[in-house]
This record gives sequence, C-alpha cells and structure tokens, in this order.
Amino acid sequence: MWKAMLVDGIPVKIVNILRSYDEGAECSVRVYGEFIDSFNVTTGVRQGCILSPMIVNIIIDWIMNCAGASTFVVDKNLSVQDLDYADDIAHLADFVKAGQTFLDNEAAAAAKLGLRISGPKTKVVSIGCDTPVITLDGTSLKLCLPLSTWDPHFR
Repeated sequence: MWKAMLVDGIPVKIVNILRSYDEGAECSVRVYGEFIDSFNVTTGVRQGCILSPMIVNIIIDWIMNCAGASTFVVDKNLSVQDLDYADDIAHLADFVKAGQTFLDNEAAAAAKLGLRISGPKTKVVSIGCDTPVITLDGTSLKLCLPLSTWDPHFR
C-alpha cells in the first residue's frame, strides 16, 4: 500500500507520517459485554478513521492506472476513467473484450498489493449487449439488469 502511494507521487514525508500512524495499531472485540485480548492489525485500513477513505481511493486509483483504465468522454467538459466509492468500483467499457481485458489487468494489479476482487460480489451491467460473458478467475460473473429497466421514470 505504501509503495503504491510513493509510486503515485505522494511525498515520502507524507507516506511516512501515514505509515507511522497506522503501524502498531491494535484492536479488541467485545463478546457478550467482555473485551477479548487485543491483537495487532496487520492488514487493511482503520475503520472509522477519517484518513481511511483517502488512502483507499489512492490505492484504487493506482490499481486503475496500472490496469490501463481508459478515459470515457461524457461531454466536452467531462471525462471519467472509472466510478468508485470506497471499495465499490464501476468499470466502463465499450466492448465486452475490452471489459474482460481490463478486469483481468485490474485483478493482476490488485494482486501485486495483496488484494483480490471478489467474484460473488462482482456484477456485470450491460447496455446494448444482450448477454455478455465476463469471467473472473474462470467463473462467469452475474449479469444484472441496467438501471433503466428497474425504474420506469429513468430516461
């Protein structure tokens, strides 16, 4: 995670401050009103920490750039590469093959950081293509209906 931030151009001093804040974090869980012994947190980001969403967004952007995300022009003043919020990402692709290639590249880039894409949580929404087959680790992903079919008022 920290290497990705450095590669992304974040100054060493800032990365070191974030790292020192995160290292040595401990956690304890309450079970039936009693706290169990604390344990070291060695992966992920701190839940509820104001810095966590920023760190996750930096990592997701690094993964997207490594995966070769294309820019889509929405109109003359707006273009997007991907849509993401926390750990949810919407990929944009104009062809099934491009979507599959990008997902494969994204999974490979995420693996470099020890992360993985969850197949059961990953869905495909297609507009203009009947039944695209997109796979992750050899398993076909679930196809969902586009928003326009959910809401009759959506245009």
